[in-house]
Amino acid sequence: MPSKLGKFIFESLGERAYVDVSKDDTLANVRAYILEDLDTEQLPKGEFAFKVNGIRISAKQESKETVHALLEMKATVELISKSKSRFVFWIAFCSPVTLTYLIPSLC
Repeated sequence: MPSKLGKFIFESLGERAYVDVSKDDTLANVRAYILEDLDTEQLPKGEFAFKVNGIRISAKQESKETVHALLEMKATVELISKSKSRFVFWIAFCSPVTLTYLIPSLC
């Protein structure tokens, strides 16, 4: 096992948490550490995704994003519920204007 780089701090459900990581770890590795180290009540309900500097990272991108790069750019990382991110998408499009003109059957 590679030597540990340090604590990878992130936010989940409005609270900060951490896992120990090494320089070569990716977000895919971090996901495994989170599932191993954190309690269920510390995680978003259902499946979660990473949000880095406000941008949701896809599961396919997780193996490409290294912890070292994220730490160097001082990124903020948040765990979000995959279902919640979809819900927010619909809320954003369900304003009174779009209700009337674009998608009345969806809202």
